[in-house]
Amino acid sequence: MMWFILVGLIGLDGSTDQSFLFTDPVFADKQECVVYVQNNIEHLTYSVAQRAPGFAPEEFYCIEQQLLEQQWQKHKQDRPEFDFEKSI
Repeated sequence: MMWFILVGLIGLDGSTDQSFLFTDPVFADKQECVVYVQNNIEHLTYSVAQRAPGFAPEEFYCIEQQLLEQQWQKHKQDRPEFDFEKSI
């Protein structure tokens, strides 16, 4: 399974219901992901700031693909009005 970096965001207004998913790079295991985040925290923080204006990273997580897919399916069930394909 692949591992991804998921970033919990905090809005400049204090909101916390947002996240950002890095799909590149991907990792073969959790340890590889954790080491990458630790060694590249400044670059990741800058990348988030560039791609998600108005938000700052609050937490960085390494998440396994299967868990990410499960959480996404749950999110879609909980919020049927949210259509990912239409939001692109």
